[in-house]
Amino acid sequence: MDTKLKADIAESAVVTELLKRGFKVLKPIGDRLPYDLAIDSNEKLLRI
Repeated sequence: MDTKLKADIAESAVVTELLKRGFKVLKPIGDRLPYDLAIDSNEKLLRI
């Protein structure tokens, strides 16, 4: 299993867990941003 596939699996697991806990998850398009995900907390966006 290559590094990119491991990263994709880990990111999917994190998104799944956040959604199960009721968070609103946003995923940016592309990979040029300094974060992989964001959570909308209704007050602000938390970058992950």
